[in-house]
Amino acid sequence: MKIKKKKIILIFSMLISLLLASISWKFINLRFIDPGINGIYSDNQFNSFNEIIRYVVFIFFPISTYLLNKFLFEENFFLKIKFFFTTKENSIFEKIDNLNIYFSILILIIILEFLSVNFPNHLIDIYHEGQILSSAYKSFLDGSLWSGSYVTVGIFYETLSSKFIWQLFDHISIGLARFAEVFYILILNVVLIILSYFVTKQTSLKPILANLFFKRFKPLSFKASF
Repeated sequence: MKIKKKKIILIFSMLISLLLASISWKFINLRFIDPGINGIYSDNQFNSFNEIIRYVVFIFFPISTYLLNKFLFEENFFLKIKFFFTTKENSIFEKIDNLNIYFSILILIIILEFLSVNFPNHLIDIYHEGQILSSAYKSFLDGSLWSGSYVTVGIFYETLSSKFIWQLFDHISIGLARFAEVFYILILNVVLIILSYFVTKQTSLKPILANLFFKRFKPLSFKASF
């Protein structure tokens, strides 16, 4: 009965936290500051930081409520979390061999998928690719970042990404700018697999659970970039 009571309190408090997060959504409305760029945000007098703060608040309420419940009703909750990630049992050495196999297979699949990508050969998209290429090319010539160029997504994606790949291959072309995106997806996938691999090794999960935990990793698709 005691266990059921804890679950009821947890579920009820989580529902309350979601309700509060939803209600607070419309009250988060920062004053609009005109950046001098025409677009949907300026047309609606909407501050783009509203979306970031709303998202943080919306996930903060449920997560903090869950952790608070666990802390109040479950003894040594944070010690258990630390134990989960730091304790190494003898079984960890039994699961390493399988993890190495899964790790190698995932890396091989990602590399093969990368090598089989059909790169686009269409004419340049002036609106999207043109903005990226113009910002990157100007930075390549004079080393500027924001000066004289509009940045709507991010300075790395729109300026530094293409500039870096041009410098790496010592060649400036539209094709290399398009190649940059799938190349960075490859690097990110490899890094995520390595991170997942080492996190799995550090847990105290039994071999079968550790293998399932690691195999749930889903790399990004290269096709999504075209």
